[in-house]
Amino acid sequence: MGTGLDPMVQRRRLRVELRKAREAAGLSQRDVAPAMDWSLSKLIRIESGAVGISINDLKVMLQLYGIEDRARIDDLILMARAAKEPAWYSSYKEVISAELAQFLSYESAATIIRNFEPVLVPGLLQTEEYARATLAQMAPSVTNPDPKLINQLDSLVDLRLERQERLSQRDDPPKVFMAIDEASLRRRVGTPEVMSRQLERIKSALTSPEMTIWIVPFGAGLYQMMRGPYVIFELPSPDESEDVLYLEDFRGELLVKDDFTLAAAYLESFWNIEQIALKNEDAITLVEDAIAAL
Repeated sequence: MGTGLDPMVQRRRLRVELRKAREAAGLSQRDVAPAMDWSLSKLIRIESGAVGISINDLKVMLQLYGIEDRARIDDLILMARAAKEPAWYSSYKEVISAELAQFLSYESAATIIRNFEPVLVPGLLQTEEYARATLAQMAPSVTNPDPKLINQLDSLVDLRLERQERLSQRDDPPKVFMAIDEASLRRRVGTPEVMSRQLERIKSALTSPEMTIWIVPFGAGLYQMMRGPYVIFELPSPDESEDVLYLEDFRGELLVKDDFTLAAAYLESFWNIEQIALKNEDAITLVEDAIAAL
């Protein structure tokens, strides 16, 4: 279904390539801007990924940089065209923030997804009922439900389910690692029946080849970075070796941390979880205990 050609990600890749090409040509931004008949600010915005570049302008720029390799030119043109295409999640633009849109772009293109959740079941693993119960708590509470709010909730649930479907049907599905705390199993969301079906979903996923799930039992005690959820995306381009880290604040808002050092610290903590978490049959037993306790 997906090819990884997400518009935001392709714009990010293109900006890296253009900056590298300019530097390889020995040109500064002040050299290039007048040669392209642009303002300096326009070139800065293009290289930062804030705005796109037309195909004609790109071809002229590549000539200026002395790039003659046809395959490389075609690849850069493909990036520029993909960057202008609407993203699959654009139909949800009325209910998602700019931060969530960016998050979805990285999720769509990632080769590896690492997700830690201390309290809730990860979104990519939620049933429809669990997702609805969770998302309903994030919407304003009203005595007489507002049809607009109900429509927003429906759209957000649909988005979460579509994320799951697209990820599993990608031509190049990512490796998915999920680390969850036992609290995610024990905290009841919705009715006991809703929670039971959610736990059965987790139990089934523990034996699925599509993802790797670790569960940290209460008995493991305290561990690093356990107080808040986070996601680390590893992108496919070798030129973008820095992992992209997303943290979630107390309101459920996503905060991107484009900081290699911080991402590395969270990645180390994530892998440390593997040393203390339950896996396979031990994890299944823990889930079954949680089901029996409902």
